[in-house]
Amino acid sequence: MNEKTRTKVSALVLRSRKNQITVALLTFFFIAATVLYMKANTIQVEVDGEEVQLTTLSSTIEEALEHSRLKIYPEDIVEPNRSTVVSDNMKVKIKRSIPVTITVDEKTYVTRTPIETVGPALKDLSNRLDLSLKETDEVNWDQDDLITADMELIVRRSVPIRVKVDGKELDTEIAPRTVEEALEK
Repeated sequence: MNEKTRTKVSALVLRSRKNQITVALLTFFFIAATVLYMKANTIQVEVDGEEVQLTTLSSTIEEALEHSRLKIYPEDIVEPNRSTVVSDNMKVKIKRSIPVTITVDEKTYVTRTPIETVGPALKDLSNRLDLSLKETDEVNWDQDDLITADMELIVRRSVPIRVKVDGKELDTEIAPRTVEEALEK
């Protein structure tokens, strides 16, 4: 009986062009689904104190994160780095960057930084935004203050001055703009 059923199915498929196409498409989709399933990798992503599991066909961490529902910023720190090839059961950590606004020379930049304190964050922003900040420039926050979301950093550039005191000349730089402010320093 089994042989008769097989013969009937084969005859039915061979007789109809439509059936042949249907069987071919089903076979193709079955093989494609199997290949995709075997190529898929699952990675564990730790972000915002939570662990998220991603299944991906992407070859790099960057591609996997781009295709995920996670909002990732260029300034976020991703470990291992974004160009690392994805492997199954890989663990990825994301340290979120913090949105900040920095004003220098009457220009305001809305950006993000992964750095947690003002001093190092200013160095990072100076390098990335090509601001050429100096240690003698003044900012409206202490260097050791923690960066908070949407913090506004206002930088006053230092200017070179020459001070004559007791017959000696001293070259220095300070940020205050009035003589009174300079003397207070």
